Amino acid sequence: MPASLDTVKQFLQLAESCVIDYAAYTPVLHPEVEEIEFPNLHNKQGLRRDFEGIIDGIRHGRELLSRQELAGWNFVTSNDNTVVAEIRWRGEMSIRNQRVVPGQILTGHFCRVFELKDGLIFRLRDYYCYEMF
Repeated sequence: MPASLDTVKQFLQLAESCVIDYAAYTPVLHPEVEEIEFPNLHNKQGLRRDFEGIIDGIRHGRELLSRQELAGWNFVTSNDNTVVAEIRWRGEMSIRNQRVVPGQILTGHFCRVFELKDGLIFRLRDYYCYEMF
């Protein structure tokens, strides 16, 4: 298994567990990491995040969800610097707002493209497709 795949899997496990300790991510995220989330059902404008923004996004998810699961992982590697991951995400809401209620399960199908530099995730492009709810 390529080292790049190990790095990506470690990142996904941290994110799935909603770990928000910056130090936990230093072995997997490059200090100059950039995440691009393309427009989707929950984020119509899309956005860009740096290292701190990625952790803040995970923190925000932790506030909205009582639990989440990343499953159905399928990975394709290209050389040792690029990993494409297909993932099914399920999250149980812990909040109530105009669109969701506590206990409601949301499902998404994600394609995440990871580019590595110096063995760390340097660029991350997220294509999120959520099922309607």
